[in-house]
Amino acid sequence: MADISSISTQQSGVEQLVSKYLSLERKPIDELEKSKSSLSKKINIYSDLKSKLKVLSDRVKRFTETGGKIKIGAKNASSSNEKVFTAEASSDASIGINTIFVSRLASRDTAISKQFESLNGTSLASKLYGTVQKFDITVGSNDAVRITLEFNDENETNESILKRIVSAVNNSEADVSANYIKDTPNTARITIISNNTGSTNEISLQEVDGSNILRELGVITAKDSRPEAEDTSGGFLQSDPDNLNASFTMNGISIIKDSNTVSDILQGVTINLLSVQAGGENPETLSITHDSEAIKGEIELFIKDYNDIIKYLNAKTSVDPSTFTRGALVGKFTYFNLRLNLRSIVSGQVSSVESGAPSLLSQIGIDIERNGTIKISDNDKFQEYIDKGDSSISGLFSSENGIAERIDALLKNYVRTGGIVDDDKKFLTRRIKNIDKRIANFEGRLKIREASLRRQFTDLQRMLSALNSQQAMLQRSMFYYGGGSGMNYGNQYLY
Repeated sequence: MADISSISTQQSGVEQLVSKYLSLERKPIDELEKSKSSLSKKINIYSDLKSKLKVLSDRVKRFTETGGKIKIGAKNASSSNEKVFTAEASSDASIGINTIFVSRLASRDTAISKQFESLNGTSLASKLYGTVQKFDITVGSNDAVRITLEFNDENETNESILKRIVSAVNNSEADVSANYIKDTPNTARITIISNNTGSTNEISLQEVDGSNILRELGVITAKDSRPEAEDTSGGFLQSDPDNLNASFTMNGISIIKDSNTVSDILQGVTINLLSVQAGGENPETLSITHDSEAIKGEIELFIKDYNDIIKYLNAKTSVDPSTFTRGALVGKFTYFNLRLNLRSIVSGQVSSVESGAPSLLSQIGIDIERNGTIKISDNDKFQEYIDKGDSSISGLFSSENGIAERIDALLKNYVRTGGIVDDDKKFLTRRIKNIDKRIANFEGRLKIREASLRRQFTDLQRMLSALNSQQAMLQRSMFYYGGGSGMNYGNQYLY
């Protein structure tokens, strides 16, 4: 009889057999998993592509946006004395030299109480006890804000009252800040300061309904609503609100402003006044020049960002001639054409430049390579045009039909949400979801198949076990009854 003992009768043998059969039947799932992995990698490629396109899109927008400080037409503003003023210039600024003499800086309107001694005393408290005090704070043309305080605590001190006034002012909606200041170890005053500079933000204080709190503080008097603070008496630092404004001359023209930051005198120039000049000093100089370094840096960054996307598209839309490896986007003519269109833009002539200005990148020392990338091939020529300023090269990039405008228009449908790249990603995502459903269906069928195989092999195991038992019995019987060449029936032998 054939020996069948080599087939395992242990449970592990059944599991091994089930696993081997299932591994064969899982091949369709393995293929689907490979397809899913490939699609996921392609989605990542689309994400990388969109990110790179967005970088280039943002870069060219810097060349075309209006009022931008850093772009192809960058200007540089320099001060001959940065202790007196500093300045910044945008591309809208005009090249030239200006003179500035600063006579007065703009300041915040400040009201100061008189000095109060004996902070633990009750000289102020005794005059206000048992009253409801009201006063209005008006800043510039803003609506008046009313402050109301009740004084019913007979244990209040000068210090606690001053601090309560400060707290009430700061918790109001008035555009001011109040402070409690100990000017000596034994005395204190309070200040009320406008949050913004200039006479347009002057503070007006007025008592209401017979109150006398402002007069007790010494901020106003019976005769004067803006007394000048002197020594320990109360009042305003500037009794004349006009003195809150900055005063300076620009090219000999007298100018008054309510702020030390001035941006509406010279187009595209912001001036920050910092200190007052003494009488007899010479005016300082404000120079507006082309910012050659910024312009050069912007163009070099454009070249880098442009080349990054061209190299990426080259790799993804072509077949390696030595290894015959296909790029992930081979056959996607949308992206093949994108590469060609970008190359066409940078190599083509710009028709919207001013007469006599360069109309080709090659004319300013920038050439296109065989692979579609661009580089500065003539540094001397490039630097020459950079030094000439934006008027010489801005038309190439920033004019109506310039390189930046055309690239920006080309990339819009690629980088916008729901655009070309997003649509391709969504298509692949839907394919992955369909694969997931197919995998789930296969897995469900495999579970049923696994259970069936386990039952079949278990039944086979039992059958094999029974056959093994029968074989063992037959072998024992043969040895028990047999001997020599015959079979033993009792004590007789049959031949």
